[in-house]
Amino acid sequence: MNINKIISWGTFILIIGLIVVGMIASARKSAKANGFIEIMNTASTTDWITGNASSTITLTEYSDFQCPACAFYYPIVEKTLKERGDKIRFIYRNFPLPQHQNAMSAAQAAGAAGKQGKFWEMYSMIFGTHDKWENSTTTVDTFREYAVKLGLDIQKFDADYLSDDVKQKILNDEQQGSAAGINSTPTFYLNGKKTKMPENSVDFVKLIDEAISTKI
Repeated sequence: MNINKIISWGTFILIIGLIVVGMIASARKSAKANGFIEIMNTASTTDWITGNASSTITLTEYSDFQCPACAFYYPIVEKTLKERGDKIRFIYRNFPLPQHQNAMSAAQAAGAAGKQGKFWEMYSMIFGTHDKWENSTTTVDTFREYAVKLGLDIQKFDADYLSDDVKQKILNDEQQGSAAGINSTPTFYLNGKKTKMPENSVDFVKLIDEAISTKI
């Protein structure tokens, strides 16, 4: 075999090899993307869920209670759920950012309230009074006051607030979000796919109605 044929065969084998490597990488990337879509679209037994729990339309939010943008979006999400809550299920997941010193405390308070079936009530109180506690150095006292107002067993609330179970749930949410590439809050996923940021509840409802129409 002459040198030209050897070079030709070598080039051909190299090209085939690169194509195979590219196909494998593409398949892995696709599988990873599909895996993230599945995670964002699937509720676990530990997720905080409201709306229509059996709906095939899932809106998932990764949020930081202290984040000003999350506080801005809170009433938008609430109005959206009021208008389309019977059509979708809403999953709230924690993603406390390191620059927000009270975000973890707020997430623990909501989680502790959730242990007594009052997650969403605490969620609303925390977001509804965002300006009161966001820069406070006594958030524990503030959230204990909220627990009392909600009629919670305060001793159980205190214990759950500090429990590994509540902290681990928050950490799991955070790790899941980080694995998906989330680096800011709020981040929304609709049926597992990251959405653009709607500026108001009207735009949010439009997105949901489009998702509903594709399922019909």
